[in-house]
Amino acid sequence: MPHSPKRITRKDLRQPDQFVTLTGKLIHLVQQHKTASIASLAVILGAFLLWGSWDLYRGRQNRLAAQGYSRALSLFQEGRYREATEVFTQVSKSGSSTYSRVASLYLANIYLAQDQPQKALPVLQELARKKIGPEYLQQLALLTLGYAEEKTGKYKEASTNFAAAARLSGPFRGDAMLGNARANRSAGQDKEALSIYRDYLTSFAGAERSAEISLQVDELEAKIGKAEKAK
Repeated sequence: MPHSPKRITRKDLRQPDQFVTLTGKLIHLVQQHKTASIASLAVILGAFLLWGSWDLYRGRQNRLAAQGYSRALSLFQEGRYREATEVFTQVSKSGSSTYSRVASLYLANIYLAQDQPQKALPVLQELARKKIGPEYLQQLALLTLGYAEEKTGKYKEASTNFAAAARLSGPFRGDAMLGNARANRSAGQDKEALSIYRDYLTSFAGAERSAEISLQVDELEAKIGKAEKAK
């Protein structure tokens, strides 16, 4: 007998662990490393609405994709996640329109929020290959892919995608750096993680997480120093 997908609760929506809120022109990414939060989808919708340089109703394919996207979004907002997943999947396969790409981001984040990173991976891998625009959406796609890979223990691949996200000029560079450091640490690459954490503190001096990252640096320095003395 098939099991129903995990219900996303109000508690899940409030989780600060993973991802994004959008306030005006400031996009602030709050990321830790436990479970994905549906709050991350706010930045996808916000970025999508802010991107006004293309015609929303250009061509029949875009019109159909727009209708499907609007329906999926309504289902999602009503908490009908199973149905929203089905429609987002249809829209994501509708072609190369921006609607299909943003639908893919929603779909992947729903899978992550339901603790199904294996389902999110192929969606995100295909999305990353498409090199979606604008650049901050591509950065978000790479960041989300890195997170999904991290959740499945693919730390080397996660590091590669976090590093690629950090090289892009978008609002998520700091979070990509921290993801890269975390993936390296999980893979036992403490020296590389330490180097990235130090770069973060230099690049984002006084950031909200500076004190936390400074503690990570102290801990890694002590661990590496102890290992070297034991040689």
